[in-house]
Amino acid sequence: MVVIKEVTTRKQLRQFVNFTYRLYEDHPNFVPSLRVDEYQTLKEKKNPAFEHCRIKMFLAYKDNKVAGRIAVIINDLFTKKYNKKYGRFGFVDFIEDFEVASKLFEAAENYLKEQGMEGIHGPLGFCDLDPEGMLTSGFEFTGTFTTIYNYPYYPEYLKRLGYVEDAEWVEYELKIPETVPESIKNIAEYAKSRYGVSLMKFESKSEIKKIAPKIFDLINICYKDLYGVVELTEKQIDHYVDMYFSVIDPKYVRIIQDPEGEPIAFGLGFPSLTKVLQKHNGKLLPLGLFDIYRTLKNPSRLELILIAVRPDYKRKGINAILLCEMVEMCNKLGIRTVDLNPQLVKNFDVRGQWKYFESIPNKTRAAFFKSLA
Repeated sequence: MVVIKEVTTRKQLRQFVNFTYRLYEDHPNFVPSLRVDEYQTLKEKKNPAFEHCRIKMFLAYKDNKVAGRIAVIINDLFTKKYNKKYGRFGFVDFIEDFEVASKLFEAAENYLKEQGMEGIHGPLGFCDLDPEGMLTSGFEFTGTFTTIYNYPYYPEYLKRLGYVEDAEWVEYELKIPETVPESIKNIAEYAKSRYGVSLMKFESKSEIKKIAPKIFDLINICYKDLYGVVELTEKQIDHYVDMYFSVIDPKYVRIIQDPEGEPIAFGLGFPSLTKVLQKHNGKLLPLGLFDIYRTLKNPSRLELILIAVRPDYKRKGINAILLCEMVEMCNKLGIRTVDLNPQLVKNFDVRGQWKYFESIPNKTRAAFFKSLA
């Protein structure tokens, strides 16, 4: 018998967070997120998105053991922007048991109906910077620390429950050449001379942190038309600046400025933490923090987390400058492989720039939708 309970206690929240780590324990391709990040995201006092989001979390129990979890989020800014009464599901995991999955989604859908919602889609988080999209192919490849990994039966169960694919992303593994391709170099040099743009120079984390709010403003501009995106609020921007830009090494950040010194494009990479997070199963203590620090100092692989060009500078060769910088940085650090974060299949501008490299599309993921009307 499957029993569904709403998460209302600290003990249940621990069960909610820990279930995924237990479900995928020792799985060779699952990359656990940092547990501290999970708690910070799900606690109202830690996450400024709660100012415009409501969340309900449910646990499924079978034979008195936790067998699944799901969170339902109502983002009021999404409803206002898109004029759609859609709730979103996320933080979803379950054992290979269709009844468990069915009961979880039944609870999620019933709650949204009670709140007057007319549709449900996901997996999505509070905002676009949270992991999103359910893995639909590439299960045999190791994930990345910024994406969701799930078993192949997840999307099969969703389709049985009446969900349909609403958006699709693709991920690439990129091989770094030993020299910058001549075609990219020529485009980059033309863009610099034609538009008077230049690379911002940073010597310290504090310098990057000062410019970071403008980077998030740029994210809001560049990503506003992507699937399900709701622009970050000022408090969210402050939160992410403190959370990430206090620890990011300047050598992994590239920002292009216009002649007036305003940021118009950026690229953000980060050393892959896949192996160290797998080793410590998402825990920082007692030795996880030390291994993360060591990995950051001597990376063997890079994840390209964010890349964007302001709309008025698109298709003018600005992205070629960022690509040149990426190749030169990777060669300097001895990095031969880069994992690209999920990119919408229909985002042809972003996907088109990888034609200059040897790349392998190794994973796809999707957001699913179901009408509740």
